[in-house]
Amino acid sequence: MTDSIKRRVEKIQKEHIELLQMARDSICNNGDNFNEHITDLVTVLDCDESNVKKYAAVVNAQELITELTEEILEAKTVDEVVELRKRLNYYINKIKAELRKREVPQLIIDDYQNKAGFLRKGIAGYIRFLKREDNVLEIERLSNNYANLSKEEITTLRKCLRKENSYNVRNKKSYMAPSEVKKPSKEDFSLSEVYLALSEINSTDNSEDFDIKPYNLESSFGDQDFFIPSLAEAEQTSVIAYPEKLSFDETSTYFNHVINKFSSQYGVEKTFDYEKKGLGRNIIHFFRNIPHYIHNKKAVKRMKQDYLQFYRGSDLASFIAYTKKKSSIKQELKCLFESSRLYTSDTEYLKAHERCARWMYDFCLENSLPICVSKGRTC
Repeated sequence: MTDSIKRRVEKIQKEHIELLQMARDSICNNGDNFNEHITDLVTVLDCDESNVKKYAAVVNAQELITELTEEILEAKTVDEVVELRKRLNYYINKIKAELRKREVPQLIIDDYQNKAGFLRKGIAGYIRFLKREDNVLEIERLSNNYANLSKEEITTLRKCLRKENSYNVRNKKSYMAPSEVKKPSKEDFSLSEVYLALSEINSTDNSEDFDIKPYNLESSFGDQDFFIPSLAEAEQTSVIAYPEKLSFDETSTYFNHVINKFSSQYGVEKTFDYEKKGLGRNIIHFFRNIPHYIHNKKAVKRMKQDYLQFYRGSDLASFIAYTKKKSSIKQELKCLFESSRLYTSDTEYLKAHERCARWMYDFCLENSLPICVSKGRTC
């Protein structure tokens, strides 16, 4: 055997092993990712007396998917992998059918199907590479007997080498492309996480409103860390007026001031604005906003606690209502899944930060909440 043929055979053998390992890594990584995804979905599926058997079947299917994935990684022959893949697909489809029965939003099901597709793609690649085993063995057989080969057999060997090298180069490029499983960034939330977050919010926060009672200057309150005037300062520098006696222009400076103060104090994060046109861009903004919505939901909870325990000012009440409405995942999901219209007359005030002051003013007006106004100028 010539040195050139020897190097080419060794290269084919090495690349074949590398491709098998790449396929195994893909199965392993995407299998773990898919299992975590199913865990999220199982978490948000209700389990009650009427569907306990179906719920248990989904959990069992998840366990079997994990076991079958591990068995595929240990399998050595094509027939073994093909048979295991059939069983795996059965349980993947079983969970998908249950999601449809539970009327899970279609985008959630599509996300599930997408992640299942990554796992299936890795398995399909593994099967293709295992099938090339016979080609590699034939190349090894011919090369080991190179001195005794006929001209036709040498030609066959050279053709096999070119064909196998071309196949390996082409498939290695596809596996060297950006990984299907990437590390999530702060703004990279999957649909299953959105659905899970919505379920958690719905289960822990069923009330859209809270007890709105105007702050009484004669009542006592706790910590002075709040951005509000002290009782003595309020009596000396401020008067209480109802919004129907004040124009928005007279209160805009005041509302903008408390917006900045409360946003800073409670760490309220800004979100990407929605636009009247451009559904695709609005959907992108929706997913980018999800971590901010979840963060601001927690901020609203802290604000409510402070409102109920320490300070019942109209400024805080209106800011809570605004932040809660602007951070409603449920409302945004409903728009996205049902009408696909994220920009409505109701959300027009919500789309830009500078309109927050106007929204808060209208909120106080609708609820007859008094506004603190400094003597001689707005607060």
